Amino acid sequence: MKKIFLIFTLSIVSLMWFSCDSDKIFTSEETPVLPISAFPHNDGSSWVYQVYDSATASYDTVVVTITDSNLTHTGDNYSQLWSFDFGSDIYTQTTVFLFDTVSIDWVNQWLNIHLAFPLKVGSLWHGENVLDTTQVLAIESRDVPAGVYDSTFHVRSIYTGIDVIHKIDMWLVPDIGIIRIKIATSGMTTILNQTWELISYQPNSSAVFNIDQFPVTFGSWWEYQLNNRKESTIDTVHITLAGSTFVDDSLWFYIWEREFSTYTDSLYTNVLDNTVRFFNLLRSDILYTMLEFPLETGNAWSAFLYNDTSEVIQKLYFSTEAGNFPNSYRVLTYLWCGDECGHEINSYYSPNVGLIYRDDFAVEIIPTYDSSLGGDILLEDTLIDETWELLDYNIAL
Repeated sequence: MKKIFLIFTLSIVSLMWFSCDSDKIFTSEETPVLPISAFPHNDGSSWVYQVYDSATASYDTVVVTITDSNLTHTGDNYSQLWSFDFGSDIYTQTTVFLFDTVSIDWVNQWLNIHLAFPLKVGSLWHGENVLDTTQVLAIESRDVPAGVYDSTFHVRSIYTGIDVIHKIDMWLVPDIGIIRIKIATSGMTTILNQTWELISYQPNSSAVFNIDQFPVTFGSWWEYQLNNRKESTIDTVHITLAGSTFVDDSLWFYIWEREFSTYTDSLYTNVLDNTVRFFNLLRSDILYTMLEFPLETGNAWSAFLYNDTSEVIQKLYFSTEAGNFPNSYRVLTYLWCGDECGHEINSYYSPNVGLIYRDDFAVEIIPTYDSSLGGDILLEDTLIDETWELLDYNIAL
């Protein structure tokens, strides 16, 4: 297998790019978009490309694999290692996720691909060099060895350097990624023309969230924004893992200290084998919620009362004010709160971080006599309507 040489003479392109003007995600049929959550990011995912180099009139097969992710302690950004396996040579490069921007070193550091999400036809962004531009041109149908894709996002980047111009055309498909790249580089001494086309894609959706990835080191802290929609109030809550009480070989009680703007309290969590039970962790009037590890899409369990249920609904990319969190898990919980009551909790957890977002809603149905109707009517009384969003955190070593 021949090695493909990527020879560039441009100056280094800055890693910091500005995102496009619109940072809102639209999902209407009239305005199709590709959000950052639909850009593949799971460790172990791999793509096989057929690469044609017109300069050497040669073909090669390259396997691109996400080998590792590294989340920063603030969550503002995270980096991944991507390997490019040419058979005879393997290059490992870094891909950086910074808020809504993805920066990929494609094979080597001289070929930087910068994408500002959400992708939408007409979106345009610049680099620090104002002559460097990237634009989403169209939604197109594309035929590559992996198949025919009817709705691909055609993105074109123009990079300029000293006596060199790079034009990179990319076609992206939601949840698959880049299916085709055409690289055209010209200058006084350098000419490069390559076409990468997807042969196959293997997502890694089998990874699980194990109990040893649930953070329980003393001194760790999390700061949340509590949005109480029922009372129309917003508070900042600081939670610290302050200590623990040992019961036996398999059971611990962890002590969590919460600081609200007007009061503080201490709450508890116990760990038994692969189960974590939260006792009043986020509200004083909710007795329990529970996680049963490993967290994996489709796993379900019951807790405490026979009709209390939880299920891992999906593994997904999720963002909060604290930053981006790849490989997050959404857990849907139904808690029994009476025959005429419904309580639903959507919680999002990230490995080695813990709870990053929670949407909590409980309502009670109250039969009330209406004299004008001569009978009962059903009124809804909202008991809980709030969200907890992670703002910042620090996991102690």
